[in-house]
Amino acid sequence: MTSFPDIPAMTIHSVCKGAREAARRGIAATAMLTLLGGCSLSDLVDVDPTSVESVISAKDAQTYPAAVMLYGGAVSTIAMALSDYSFSTGLWTDELTSGVVATEESKLDARTDSAFSGVDRPYGLLQAARSSSVLAIAALRKFPSHGVESKLAELYAIQGFTLVLLAEGYCAGVPISNVSADGDIQNLGTHSTEALLTKARALFDTALTFSVSNAGIQALARIGHARANLNLGQFSDIPRMVESVPFEAMYRLWYSSTDANLAHWSANPRNLQAASIKNEEGRVGLRWIDGSNDPRIPTQAGGLQGKYWITDTSTLANGIEARLMLGEAQLQAASATDQRWLETLNALRATQRTLGGVRLLPDLSDPGTPASRVDLFFRDRALWLYLTGHRQGDLRRLIRQYGRVVESVYPQGEYPNVTFPTYSANVVFPIRDESTGDPVFGPGGCHDFNP
Repeated sequence: MTSFPDIPAMTIHSVCKGAREAARRGIAATAMLTLLGGCSLSDLVDVDPTSVESVISAKDAQTYPAAVMLYGGAVSTIAMALSDYSFSTGLWTDELTSGVVATEESKLDARTDSAFSGVDRPYGLLQAARSSSVLAIAALRKFPSHGVESKLAELYAIQGFTLVLLAEGYCAGVPISNVSADGDIQNLGTHSTEALLTKARALFDTALTFSVSNAGIQALARIGHARANLNLGQFSDIPRMVESVPFEAMYRLWYSSTDANLAHWSANPRNLQAASIKNEEGRVGLRWIDGSNDPRIPTQAGGLQGKYWITDTSTLANGIEARLMLGEAQLQAASATDQRWLETLNALRATQRTLGGVRLLPDLSDPGTPASRVDLFFRDRALWLYLTGHRQGDLRRLIRQYGRVVESVYPQGEYPNVTFPTYSANVVFPIRDESTGDPVFGPGGCHDFNP
């Protein structure tokens, strides 16, 4: 696959993220990016957002290069957010299981109430990515003569994706705010899951408006728009959005291969050893490894995942996802004899061939009943999108849109830990109070924990 046109294959930029508590509360922090020093790369980016002294805000970005650096900071932060989110949701669902007992990873794997860092860290990074995008847009708008439309479109799309990921992963009640170029904070209140997705869709619409001359960003925004509609259960508009997205489209995020603070999660040997693939986790998980050598689920010795192995890239959106969303929209609209959804799946599978042209993934057959069609579709979707941050949203949709019960979707039963011997009933990530570790309710916290 190729990268989206006009999207540079960049390594991680130097980012100074806003204060931890500001990010936690959804406040668009003004302290985002250093310009000329004052921080090393390790100082600038850490797993948890920290404040630094030598920073600029959108108001201070009085030159075009400074505005471009803010743009780079936003791209970098969504890269780190996606990396952490994919790892945490992989453990929370059935994509990964913890190979180490009584660790933060195992708490997350069992979906316990004490899985603090695993839910806090991606939340802070997603809020920081959204906030830095707001600041970068304010800065770039000062320089229309530099042809900033594509960068603005990309930033609006990044904002949209942060809201989609927050909506897919977390409880209803995510706080959102904006910040002006002068640094004034406007609290926009807490948002339900539906409100987050509706706001995200509007941001993707704006991205489409700004990206008319950039086919790559158009594709990125179209995929994001369709993903928001997928979560909203509004399938009828999806074909219009994704049919024109080329199969080769890919928005790829790059990481540092030399600095641990700027690296993909798989660059941490502890993460690689603490998370492996387990078939049928908690009785109801997928059978990821079935002896067919499916190229979509590469593995290492000992059942360790092999998709990311000290990697320097991950993918936010691509043409495969576009085809899968088209297929699901077709499935939703299908009559008993309508096979378009299956044809879409099999056309995707036909792309996986050896150098000699041998098919690696044979065609699927229609299992016949509505429920078994959904099972087949979501299994194939899960294999295509393994460890890309989609599984949590998909499991929630199986409950919310397809009438499945929690016990048939999320791992259940015994868990190999004396402290938490069973999987919990938790489904969504909570928004937590950092001082107490308890879920936050009401203003700035969870309205409910519904799927």
